Amino acid sequence: MTEAYETQAARREAELCRERIRELESKVADLRMGRRVLMSLLEQAQNDLETETERLQRENARLQRQVAAYARQLWVQNGRLARLQGDKDGSRGTEAPGR
Repeated sequence: MTEAYETQAARREAELCRERIRELESKVADLRMGRRVLMSLLEQAQNDLETETERLQRENARLQRQVAAYARQLWVQNGRLARLQGDKDGSRGTEAPGR
């Protein structure tokens, strides 16, 4: 009877071990799936970041060109104003007295 009891206990223990192995294998499979999902999300985030960086670089270049054009326009207008101011000041000096 003792031997039969020990055999039955060993069978129960073996079955519990097999069940535990199945649970652990299932957890490992879930972890692998989770890792694949996370890697996919990370890859997508990196692609989005690269796309956004490229867009911002293009926008920055466009804005720099726009600012440079505006600065040239201001430079030209400032030159015109300076010439007009010079003409105005020059005409005061050449006016006849009493005018």
